[in-house]
Amino acid sequence: MHPSGEEILILITGDNTEKVIKERYKTAGCDVNPFKLTGFTSDLSNIPNFTLYDIFNYLLLHRADYDKKKLKAFKSAEDYRLYYDGHVEHLECVRNGQTFVFKTRVKPTQRDKTFDQKKYYESWFIISNATGEVLAAYCECPGGAEGACRHIGASLYELESYEQKSVTDGPCQWKKRPRAHDQPVEISKLKIHKASYRMDVLRPQIIRIGDRCYRKNPTLDRDFNALEEEEYEESTIQCDSWNDETCDTFNIEETDRGYQTSVNLPSAFFKHIIGRKGETKRRLEIETKTQIRIPREGVEGEIVITGPERKGVVSAKTRIDVIVDSVRRKEPFTHFLSLPVNSQPIRERFLEFQEDVLRKCDSDRGIDPTIFQKPEKLHLTIGTLVLLNKHEIQQALDTLEDCKQSLIEPILRGEPLTVRVQGLEYMNDDPSSVDVLYAKIQAGEQAERLQILADRLVDRFSTTGLMQQEYSRVKLHLTVMNTLMRRDPTSIPGERPPEGKRGYKERESFDAMNVMKNFGLYDFGNYTVNSLHLSQRHGAGKDGYYVCAGSVSLP
Repeated sequence: MHPSGEEILILITGDNTEKVIKERYKTAGCDVNPFKLTGFTSDLSNIPNFTLYDIFNYLLLHRADYDKKKLKAFKSAEDYRLYYDGHVEHLECVRNGQTFVFKTRVKPTQRDKTFDQKKYYESWFIISNATGEVLAAYCECPGGAEGACRHIGASLYELESYEQKSVTDGPCQWKKRPRAHDQPVEISKLKIHKASYRMDVLRPQIIRIGDRCYRKNPTLDRDFNALEEEEYEESTIQCDSWNDETCDTFNIEETDRGYQTSVNLPSAFFKHIIGRKGETKRRLEIETKTQIRIPREGVEGEIVITGPERKGVVSAKTRIDVIVDSVRRKEPFTHFLSLPVNSQPIRERFLEFQEDVLRKCDSDRGIDPTIFQKPEKLHLTIGTLVLLNKHEIQQALDTLEDCKQSLIEPILRGEPLTVRVQGLEYMNDDPSSVDVLYAKIQAGEQAERLQILADRLVDRFSTTGLMQQEYSRVKLHLTVMNTLMRRDPTSIPGERPPEGKRGYKERESFDAMNVMKNFGLYDFGNYTVNSLHLSQRHGAGKDGYYVCAGSVSLP
């Protein structure tokens, strides 16, 4: 049953308030009231990875007014605008066992003080150290006992804005946000500057959830008629607000008892949909007025959603999709799309390159035979996939076969695709501390055709939800040296740690200054790309290349 206004009032003013809050933080693994913890610090360099998907996942499960429309236009939401306008201050954290506890202060929007004459609303939230999942939250405001008020939402966006320079491995920094001012300023003293937009409105960032795409557009609108957060309780919003769009194409059957749909997912996702002690599943069922039947642990099968109203079934399906997408992003990839570049002439030139580098640069820091790619496994990576059961592997193979007719043949038009592999480049901006050194594909008409094909393949596979599209263009590169290979010979060039696994591998960089000086223009020769593989991450086939789950031929 959706929480009513009376239930919220009881939680806030009743005798059981402290008991409810205590149960919440204890369930999240914290034995002490987070407000009473000591040792908080503003240094957030060791926190787990935390993304927009963790925010959406939490708010979808705790707020009936947070639905797919909010995912598309989250920047217009009140909680995001509180963060953007600088009302969140003093974000601090402390490690507490397997969790991180965060404490913030959020200024009210219009009043100088809160109802109890404080300058700030204090709030806390707890996230898992392993996954970055928000486990519990609380705010002192009138609507904060439910753990999903706009002050908590704003605090979560503040944490998400904390970013790390992953390429250069430099110091962490904050995305700069304006701060709210305490005192008004006379018009004559205002300093007006021309707005500077860092986001290109013609090429906005794309967020993909399953087969749906959402654009992150800059917003300048301000809803001056909106009520400030102290004047109403968010949980009293009617359930009609979570009615989803009609563009969804999944099948919903009408039954004698209402409506029903099924979701075919790998069993690895079941525990995340069930949640700790069944809390996530129970909350989904209550807030969407549905019943969700999940197969037993370790048993593959469909999740069945039933409910008296169609919109409830749609909402439950959407929320499960968001949970699955968030979890999938944190899983290590199992397969990848690759273009083998391992012809005999290319392998011979690569072995000559390896011998020359080891002979001339063997005394340089970090250079040894273990960081060189195996010549049989030289390839171009198009994109990585997380395939967790046979159904998903078959789905990827079907997509690959479909791409042959819908993409490969129209783009290549029966003509061979021959590119030149020449020159070296490194992934970061410091040649004395390099993790990945790669050979470049020389620019030209053939390289442009290859680029178009790679980009279109990623676009197509990302619509299935099995591949994540991180950038607008695929970076075509042939990795020849990679420090991850010291410990994991199956590592894929350009691989990133899964979300929530920051720093899971320690890498020892190498000094590539002499390599670039002596071999920066090294010519590996021409190569005709003749096949596209769905490769398995671990293991090797009879030919020494990655195990092939499926492939299509190119002209």
